[in-house]
Amino acid sequence: MLRPSKKIISIALATLAGAGIVLFAMSNSRFFSDADAQAIAQSISKSTPDQNPVKHYTREDIVIVPTTTESFAAYQKELSTTLNTFAQKNTGNELLIVTQALDAKDSQKLIPLGPMIESYKKLIDGLLHIKTPEIMADVHLLMITGYAMVISGVEDMQQAFVDPARGIAGITKYQAGANVLIQVNTIFSKM
Repeated sequence: MLRPSKKIISIALATLAGAGIVLFAMSNSRFFSDADAQAIAQSISKSTPDQNPVKHYTREDIVIVPTTTESFAAYQKELSTTLNTFAQKNTGNELLIVTQALDAKDSQKLIPLGPMIESYKKLIDGLLHIKTPEIMADVHLLMITGYAMVISGVEDMQQAFVDPARGIAGITKYQAGANVLIQVNTIFSKM
């Protein structure tokens, strides 16, 4: 997953603005930084009603087992297999697809997002069924939440041509999910 660039936000803003020539020109100037683009996207996101809320998962949604050496080793192995299988099958880049579609003003270029969303949903389903040691339950739920945020964000980005504000909100939601997954990665790397 990539961080939304100034370019994608600029193109989305131009789509939102209709003519958008001024916004696009601003986006290519030295006066409009990546931070400015992020701030504008977050502002639009906050003012856009969430038509596609993130599904929240609880401890009741996952399989929690007592923490033992064996359960922890089995968890690590199953989690690694699940994530590696997902990574091998999913080599596309959601933000690149959206950027190219907006740049070309071609909604058909968003079609590859559909299979990507389904793949993320299958990943979450797999994660929900992994026997998770009690000690790892909260981190496991955080990871599932991160992927749920990514899914919701990509679904919103799919709507960029129909509802540009929702598309921009999707970029922000996607980035928030990516940040959660980075946090989870940091936690796992310290174990």
